[in-house]
Amino acid sequence: TDNFYYFENVESVRSTSSSSRRSNGKSQGNKGTGQLDISVRDDAFITVSAKDVPIADLIAGVSAELFKQYFIFSDPEGTTSLYIENATYEDFLSYVLNGTNFTFKSDDGVYLIGERKLERLRTTELVQLQYRTVESVLEFIPPELKKDVNIQEFTDLNSLILSGSHPKIREIKSFLKDVDKLVPVVMIEVIIIDVRNTVSLATGIKAGLGESPVETSGTVFPGLDVTLSSAAINKVIDGINGFGIVNLGKVTPIFYLTLQALETQGSINVRSTPQLATLNGHEANMSIGETRFYLETSTTLQGSVSTTSTVSQTYKSVNADLSIKINPIVSGDEQVTLEIDVKQSSFGERISNEAPYGTITRNFQSLIRVKNEEMIILGGLEDKTISDSGSGVPLLSRIPIIKWFFSSRSKSTSKNKLTIFIKPTIIY
Repeated sequence: TDNFYYFENVESVRSTSSSSRRSNGKSQGNKGTGQLDISVRDDAFITVSAKDVPIADLIAGVSAELFKQYFIFSDPEGTTSLYIENATYEDFLSYVLNGTNFTFKSDDGVYLIGERKLERLRTTELVQLQYRTVESVLEFIPPELKKDVNIQEFTDLNSLILSGSHPKIREIKSFLKDVDKLVPVVMIEVIIIDVRNTVSLATGIKAGLGESPVETSGTVFPGLDVTLSSAAINKVIDGINGFGIVNLGKVTPIFYLTLQALETQGSINVRSTPQLATLNGHEANMSIGETRFYLETSTTLQGSVSTTSTVSQTYKSVNADLSIKINPIVSGDEQVTLEIDVKQSSFGERISNEAPYGTITRNFQSLIRVKNEEMIILGGLEDKTISDSGSGVPLLSRIPIIKWFFSSRSKSTSKNKLTIFIKPTIIY
């Protein structure tokens, strides 16, 4: 008719088209194969139900419904079946392309879709670790996650540089977030003591002249003015005298006073009280020692007709060390597993003034578990020395019965037992 125009709402036309497409169960371009149902909410969220629909047709249909611009470098092969509700366009692409060699990337509002290895679809990100060092992290990333991703360590920023497809990088970032936890520090307090147990027997009479009369003197508990319970001292002494491992639990300041009392009495000798600190799962080492030298003389004879001797002297060293290696492993309930290796050597007697120093070696290894801030005793390494000496008047000192009036003898047995106190403390 003349000058007659008919206006229709664009939204209603689109809704009718979408409804028609849903009722037919077909997407644009699928040529009647498979079933596809697409609905849109708020121009941003889609609900898709698809069965045996080609992936390329599915992407084309959803992109058209959401008016998304896209470019496909090469069509994805195969069909797919899915049902998702109220998903964004990027969520939809992630679901559809997951498990394939294809990925996507948004570039100025245009979605580029193609194989992951394409240069245009690769991305590079810097992932910084918060709680642990970046060193050796690559060893823990599963090989499947590292496939087709270039990973480099950037120690200056404690970071990893990831280069690859966006889905692969997202998976690696999720894995790193799970393993990037706070690593506890374990402070290990070590007290090394020698327990002395000496028995002496002296017989006979020994006479002599002195410059002044001898006066009786002495002090009881010199340097100490504390009262210790018998149970506290006995528990420590039982642990020292025993073999193996004794758990003292969480010790109080009275424990250290007990050790001081025993040292003042001469029962023990505190050799060292180091404090070591290390990260969980890393070994802590301590070594203290002494070096002594002895003279070695050698004589060399030269010449066939007239013999000439050459004397050379060389100083050689002998070491005596105490080394401790402790590897702590903290569990979730604050139990600490300690792998302990102790080696101790000391100088013994020399058979002559020119002979090398003798050495006594003691070592042990233990694998134990203890609670946080509890102290244990490791003991049992014993060194035994027997000494028997005497003096007297010649001949008369050998006659039975009367020899006690003309001689004196001294016999002693000394036992030194190496005992170690270890107390781990977890620090976060």
